[in-house]
Amino acid sequence: WCQWLLPDYDIGIILSVKSFSDLFDATVRLGSAPKEVSNWILGDLSKSLNDTGADTDSLPVSPEGLSALIGLVEKGTINRGVAKKVFSAMFEDGTDPVAFVRENKLEMVNDESAVAAVIASIISNNPGPVEEYRSGKQKVYGFLVGQAMQALKGKADPAVINKLLKQALEG
Repeated sequence: WCQWLLPDYDIGIILSVKSFSDLFDATVRLGSAPKEVSNWILGDLSKSLNDTGADTDSLPVSPEGLSALIGLVEKGTINRGVAKKVFSAMFEDGTDPVAFVRENKLEMVNDESAVAAVIASIISNNPGPVEEYRSGKQKVYGFLVGQAMQALKGKADPAVINKLLKQALEG
């Protein structure tokens, strides 16, 4: 366990529940980053177990499923917010995360021209906040980012939104 450089707290909890330890070991063996696996086990899995009162002896999430979910986030196919929704579906009925993302069209919008079109629309539909931003009121920037995220249903890469919005506002 020392080779993964996990905090003692993480190790203690994972080792205290056999099913957590088994899930951790198997998921890491599939190539997932140990800290990511630990974060999902200690975060969303533990919360879901607590919320539902489910037994820790038989986890509804498989190592293959968890590894696939982590891979989707690492590749930029989905963002963390979407990953949490996918995890909930996995926990509920053991759904395959890759199929769930595809079937529900949850892939991130990485096409810069599509994001740029949305940003152009937001700028033209919000002249007041745009003018406030351009006159130095930086707080309104978050509102404009939120409008873009909402228009893109949370499926856009925040870095792309920030880059293109800054260009549009300052260009």
